[in-house]
Amino acid sequence: MLFPELSNPVLDFYDRLRRVKCYVMSHYPDGDVSLVMAASIACLEPKYFSKYFHKKVGVSYKSWVRAVRISAATTLMESNECSITELAYQVGFSDLGTFERAFKKQTGMSPKQFQEASLPKSTTEKDDLSLKIH
Repeated sequence: MLFPELSNPVLDFYDRLRRVKCYVMSHYPDGDVSLVMAASIACLEPKYFSKYFHKKVGVSYKSWVRAVRISAATTLMESNECSITELAYQVGFSDLGTFERAFKKQTGMSPKQFQEASLPKSTTEKDDLSLKIH
């Protein structure tokens, strides 16, 4: 599984985490998903929320938000052919370099490699391949 931290049932079990999850899932594209904001939604101090989140979910809040954004990016890559830069901004990254580093850390490949691997082969590439086989 590419994003195991997103399917953690703890995020739906604890009310505080469920509220944070709902907020993040609807606001990650506009970038307003800071630790301070999440802590206020959970009605906890930021330092305590950070420890609480990590203890319950098993990853840091920052890593989890990154996984949410990268997961959304992979879904968009599989469904359309927008540029990597447009994609980075659509999922809440304000800097292309940060997006590329985060993407590679999460998936093990660059956004371009993932995009090329997820797009269907063109008809001419398939035809060329079938000619080489026969």
